[in-house]
Amino acid sequence: MSRVQRDERKKHQMPSRPRMDDVGYTADEVKRHATVDDGWIVINDRVYDISNFIKHHPGWTHGGQTSTILAIQRNLGKECSEEFAEIHNKNAWRQLDGYMIGYLWARPASELEEALPELPQAIACT
Repeated sequence: MSRVQRDERKKHQMPSRPRMDDVGYTADEVKRHATVDDGWIVINDRVYDISNFIKHHPGWTHGGQTSTILAIQRNLGKECSEEFAEIHNKNAWRQLDGYMIGYLWARPASELEEALPELPQAIACT
């Protein structure tokens, strides 16, 4: 029988905005969010804003988790499905869901603007 692990994230590590699943972002938009203060990642074509999580990760103060911080930093602003799947358990996947801010839009931004009637909430972020 599988046990659900307790969520050990601190309040300031929680998502900074409500979960959204009806917004489209281009890969170029995601790339512009590649810093610790403003960090997005893409996993399985879903976009996640993990800024609060990375800013307040215990790896900044606990030497044993330095490699975790480096791995997260390396993937900010990028697609990292394979790496995330390799090292995270089901609990991490459950936590990740709350950071979702939309989907990766695979077509060019110009097509995104034309598709707005198709995707009522889709936006081309600047």
